[in-house]
Amino acid sequence: MIRRPPRSTLSSSSAASDVYKRQASMGGDDKGAWFKGATNKKMEEEALQEWARDYYDDDDEQDPSLIPACGGNQFLPPEKALIPANILAGMVAGIKLTLGMVVFSSLVFSQDEYPALEDALPIAMNAFLATAAFQVLWFGLFGTMRFALVTPQDIPAIVFAEIAIIVAEEHKDETDKVLPTVFALMALVAMISGVIFIAMGKFKLTRFLLLIPFPVTGGFLGSVGYSACKGAFGLMSGAKFYYAWPKDADAWSNFVKPEAISRMVAGITLVIAIRNLPAILKKRTENKILASMWSPIVMLVPVIVFWITAVAAGISVKELQDTGWLYGDQEASPFYSYITYAYDFGKFDAGCFYNVDILINMGVLIFLTVLSAAITLSGFELECGSDEALSKDVEMTQLGYACVASGFAAGQVGYHQLGTSINNRIDGGTHRISLFTAGLFIAGIWVSGAPISSYVPKWFLGGIYLNIGIVFLKKWVWESYFKLPFSEYLCIWIAILGTVFTTKIYYGVIIGLVFALILFVLKMASLDPFRSAQYGDSMRSVVTRTPDEEDMLKTWGRSILVFKLQGPLFFGSVDLLFQTIESNLASEISNRAQAQRESQNSPLLKTQESAKDVRVQFVIVDFNGVSTMDSSAAEQFKKMVGSCHTAGIHFMFSGLKTETESDLEREGVFEGFDHEHACKAVHETLERALEWCENSLLDVHCYAGGGMEGAQDRMTDRLHFGSDPETAVELLRSVGLQRSELEMEHLAKQFELREYSLGERVYKAGDLPEKLCLIWKGIVETVDDGDVGSAP
Repeated sequence: MIRRPPRSTLSSSSAASDVYKRQASMGGDDKGAWFKGATNKKMEEEALQEWARDYYDDDDEQDPSLIPACGGNQFLPPEKALIPANILAGMVAGIKLTLGMVVFSSLVFSQDEYPALEDALPIAMNAFLATAAFQVLWFGLFGTMRFALVTPQDIPAIVFAEIAIIVAEEHKDETDKVLPTVFALMALVAMISGVIFIAMGKFKLTRFLLLIPFPVTGGFLGSVGYSACKGAFGLMSGAKFYYAWPKDADAWSNFVKPEAISRMVAGITLVIAIRNLPAILKKRTENKILASMWSPIVMLVPVIVFWITAVAAGISVKELQDTGWLYGDQEASPFYSYITYAYDFGKFDAGCFYNVDILINMGVLIFLTVLSAAITLSGFELECGSDEALSKDVEMTQLGYACVASGFAAGQVGYHQLGTSINNRIDGGTHRISLFTAGLFIAGIWVSGAPISSYVPKWFLGGIYLNIGIVFLKKWVWESYFKLPFSEYLCIWIAILGTVFTTKIYYGVIIGLVFALILFVLKMASLDPFRSAQYGDSMRSVVTRTPDEEDMLKTWGRSILVFKLQGPLFFGSVDLLFQTIESNLASEISNRAQAQRESQNSPLLKTQESAKDVRVQFVIVDFNGVSTMDSSAAEQFKKMVGSCHTAGIHFMFSGLKTETESDLEREGVFEGFDHEHACKAVHETLERALEWCENSLLDVHCYAGGGMEGAQDRMTDRLHFGSDPETAVELLRSVGLQRSELEMEHLAKQFELREYSLGERVYKAGDLPEKLCLIWKGIVETVDDGDVGSAP
């Protein structure tokens, strides 16, 4: 039986078309002929939707594979049978995201050393919950994926913690300025990131961000993992950390206290549980709804057990606070209080914009956020399976709007939650109802003002931090060892160690970036820029020649030297490139220079030279395999061209890309080519360049009675004719050819002016008719068995 899709999934004609094609390919349908009668997009859409409604059968079992993952933002009503599953999936996602916001806010504000930050944890949780609720609802309304959840994330939170600490350190004596400054900077980062997201989406730049070297990204995220682990042990033990261990003797004393060890054991046990138990329990659970709940259950059960144990043992909240298991008493505040702090411009410290550490951390934060958002969207693209189903640029634009709006509301930057979103779809979140449910659940927790922070144990938050850090370190320190070359893997370690020993994430990032750049230069410099180097006797054009011409080109073919280049040409590979060319031409240039000093004869080969003395006359450098070139390479080519021209060697290029040709022209490489050296500088293809050189050799050694000087004149005439296409067009029309102006101009460019001396042969009997000759000026005689005729 063919499975019918629920009507709620048919959000676009592409989705309906996919279902229609599947059905038609399995046996046909009486709607097929009617559908084919649709004559435009609107009719096609209506036809498909009507077909889907008629074809759908409520009694049929749904095939999840027919539910499109992405595409369109239409608000189609859900199938009634799917509403409970979507609501339940949204509730599960809401619980997970609420816990996430508690963790992410504490990443920034759980700082024992700075009471101004730690006391504001309830306010920060409200800010994160409000932002998450807003962004989830925004994408429920405007997103192109009906299951994707967008919220603040761990990476920006970890980096922003650095900014918050700098602000708190600078205002130890003016603590009333800490929160207004921190919340305002948080909102500013959201707005700047949002503007960048919008620009990337509008100008379709998302894909370019993914060109950043893999090891650099790994170094960033490995450093974030280290910072998360360091913060986790500091939070659980209450000891101050420096580098990767307690800061001093007092810190070590706090670290080894029984209470601290107990908290760390509890946090590590939580990590082991959440990394292993959900997968084991899901495999043994047949009920999909219960299976989807195991992750939050495993996270929450230890906290419930903790409180049950504390109550049973008669331990008060005050005792738990005094012994470091809980945060101290924190004043309750309205759920919207974070907005008042962000807009308290009277207490905002504008001097933070002159703090280099803050500015650099903000730059790193924005960069990592934008990069993470782009990478996450690529992950969604794989899930959707088609660019038609998901436009990263459209989704990025909507993300920008959401972040700008969040920033104006004193919220944080956010981007897509890949793991939670995929789980949401698996749990039954196939309609936007799941997003609305999750957003409203988070909003309810936010508005309720529930004192979550007062009852969340420090070891619980520390365990969550530790798990985040392990995830990053496992991926970039352990798994990358087996996947990356040693040099790239070393780059990740250098970035992480840079973060450890400078105590600043952005220093580690910069060190890793510099090392990656050095590796790139060394790698590119070691690449051979030459694909091959051949003489013209072994590399020939495809033009058909007469036997006499073939013999001549075999004899004189070594006058042509061809270099085929490859890869990027930049300062790292330029030396090897020109050392090779110079080594091939050194003796030639030296001999030619000596000959020119001794006489003022033609710089080209004399016609009376024997074949044994064949010298290079033409050098062709083929750029067909070159991807890019920098200015240093262009400057070196200018020097090489000058040296060759001084020695009478014609230097020419083939296969140049437009931008590469422009670079060479800006450096003045082509100056003096046409008139001084009777040589065409650039040919479209290597084939054209070879043909040009062969024709020039034939002019000299087969047909030119006047020696090379006459050949030079003919080359010059040919070139000048190409610069006067109107003459060629006039000649073509004179023989009765009638075409459009564009066609005539194109044909004219294929002709070249050839001047023949008196008595010189144009064709002989038996020659292949490889060229069309038209008489421009003069008289041509035809000779046949002694009969002579003439044509004007």
